[in-house]
Amino acid sequence: RSAFRPREARVDPDVVEAARARGSVEPTESRRLMNVANALLGQGRTEDAIAKYRDAISEQPGLAEAHYNRGRALYELGRFEEAEAALERATSLRADYTPALMMLGMTESSLGRTEKAVELLLTSLQICPGYRSAFLNLGLLSLLRGDYADAADYLERALEQVPDDAPPRNNLAVCLIRLGQYEEARKHLDMVIEMHPQLPNAYFNKAITYVYEDNFSEAMKWIREGAARCSPVLCQQFLSDNDFNAIRGTQEYQEFIQSLYPDLPEPPQD
Repeated sequence: RSAFRPREARVDPDVVEAARARGSVEPTESRRLMNVANALLGQGRTEDAIAKYRDAISEQPGLAEAHYNRGRALYELGRFEEAEAALERATSLRADYTPALMMLGMTESSLGRTEKAVELLLTSLQICPGYRSAFLNLGLLSLLRGDYADAADYLERALEQVPDDAPPRNNLAVCLIRLGQYEEARKHLDMVIEMHPQLPNAYFNKAITYVYEDNFSEAMKWIREGAARCSPVLCQQFLSDNDFNAIRGTQEYQEFIQSLYPDLPEPPQD
């Protein structure tokens, strides 16, 4: 049998106009303005990009992508209330617009509305079950909320898709530390170190695993490795973490701090 041949498409002008109002058919001018805005955003000219996105919206109010991109740009500037309004408009135009749902979730998180943020991110996963950005952001939000088991699960799902992504792997190790799985955490930290040997975070986190195991000599080894890869000021920020409390009273730690900050007074002698 011969293959079916497509019939000639007939265009209904009323249908096209309705679709244009919804944003599913884009007039040339709105697309041109969108392209200009995207280019400006790529150049770091965020304010100019926002203005062009506004022009595109004036040309075609139902263009969900323009509302989304404007909201994303506003988010980058820390203008979260305005970003929220733009992103809500994008999701009202397209209820299944997963990037807008995800971005709206992060905006709500920045506004301190964590529960609403999580709800939006979970909604984006219902629409797109493999949406990696949602897994990453749910992992980070859960970590910050102290839901370490959930955070680890989300981060593992994101890493299944891109295994060589160092920041979420480091965050996964932090979750495992909080869950008391120190050896497993070190496996992930070793992978981070292999990927990015000059980043200090993984070294200090590896030191923490040994602090909690009371292996202070090994902890000091990794503290020194981390300190060699950052400024004294940044090192002090890492070491101010309460996770290092148990090691602070040891002689080796105090001697290290004294060598790092020679202007500090000598620690009191017993």
